[in-house]
Amino acid sequence: MIGRRMCSAIALCFLASLAWSQEFYRYKNSEGQTVLDTKIPGQYVNAGYDVLDSSGRLLESVPPVQVIDATDAEQIAVAASTQQSDQLLLSSYSRVEEIDAHRLRKVQALEREISIIANDKRVTHIEIDKALQEKADYEARDFEVPVEILERIDELNITILRLDEQLLRRQSEIVDIDNEFVGKMNRFSQLKAEQQSN
Repeated sequence: MIGRRMCSAIALCFLASLAWSQEFYRYKNSEGQTVLDTKIPGQYVNAGYDVLDSSGRLLESVPPVQVIDATDAEQIAVAASTQQSDQLLLSSYSRVEEIDAHRLRKVQALEREISIIANDKRVTHIEIDKALQEKADYEARDFEVPVEILERIDELNITILRLDEQLLRRQSEIVDIDNEFVGKMNRFSQLKAEQQSN
C-alpha cells in the first residue's frame, strides 16, 4: 500500500515537473488574435512569436522574418559587389599612374594583334589578286576556269571577311578597355579622396 502511494506521489511529481518545464508559444493567428499554445503552426512562425515558461515568464522573443523583395535583394547584391570591387581596386594599385600603365599594356597587346591581322589581310589580298589573274588568263584564252581556282577565290574572300570581323572585334575591345580603365581611374581617385577626408 505504502509502495503504491509512493509510486503515485513520484508520478505526480514527475508530471508536475513536466508541466513546470513546459514551454508555451504566444503568437497571432490569421485573424490577428493572440494565441497561447504548446506548439505553433508552421504558417505563423515567420510572423514572429514569444516563448514563455509555464508561469508566463518570457524566455525568448523571436522577431518576424524580414522578407526582402527582388528589388531590395538586387540592390544589396550590387552594393556588396561594388564594395568588393572597391577593395580589390585599392589593393591592386597604389597610384592612378599604375592603372593607366596597366591599361596601356592591354591596349598595346591588342594593337599587336591588330597589326598581325592587318598583315594577314595584305597577304590574303595578294593571293586573291594572283587567283583572279589566273582566272582572267583562262578566260582570255576562252578556256574553262578550273573549279580549284574558283573555290580558292571563294575561300580567300571568306578569309578576308573573317579577318575583318577580327579587326572590328579587337578595335572594339580597345574602346572597351579604355572605358573600363578610365572608370577605374576615376573610382580610384574618388576612393583615395574619401580616405584622406576621413
